[in-house]
Amino acid sequence: MKTPRADWQAVAAAQRRGFSLFELSVVLVVIAILGTVFLQRVLFYQEEAERAAVAQVLAQLRITVQSRATEAHIRGKTRDLSLLAGANPMSWLLRPPGNYDGEREAPQLDELEAGRWYFDRAEKTLLYLPAKYEFFSNEKRRPLKFRLMASNGDASETGGKPENKGISLEQVMDK
Repeated sequence: MKTPRADWQAVAAAQRRGFSLFELSVVLVVIAILGTVFLQRVLFYQEEAERAAVAQVLAQLRITVQSRATEAHIRGKTRDLSLLAGANPMSWLLRPPGNYDGEREAPQLDELEAGRWYFDRAEKTLLYLPAKYEFFSNEKRRPLKFRLMASNGDASETGGKPENKGISLEQVMDK
């Protein structure tokens, strides 16, 4: 018959034994799987955050453009709206977004930084170069392009003279 002291020593020896190689490898595999899932989710949420930020800037710009068009209609200067087409809508914001890098003259793609807004004075387009290209497009290193465009009414409605009905910020697709 064993003494109570011997049972206590056996339990203490079993506790000091530590992990076996198999137990350690199982723990490492579980940690690796959890890490992979975590990194995939982080990348997904980074892409979602960028998409939401672009959508927010575009919504802010469209509201500003709509305000300009409404102001022109109220003042009876709808013909002046066509002069706004091709303008830089970022210049109308009280505070442009923090990732707006200003106006450039025909910028080359390799000199643009990803995740930034630019205005191309040569093409009169607003450019956004996504940091996560896969989410916005299947193609690599192509900026999203937007341009202010005037919309003209039907000439038959205005007695033969085409009248400017408004202005909008539209995405421009490369050919």
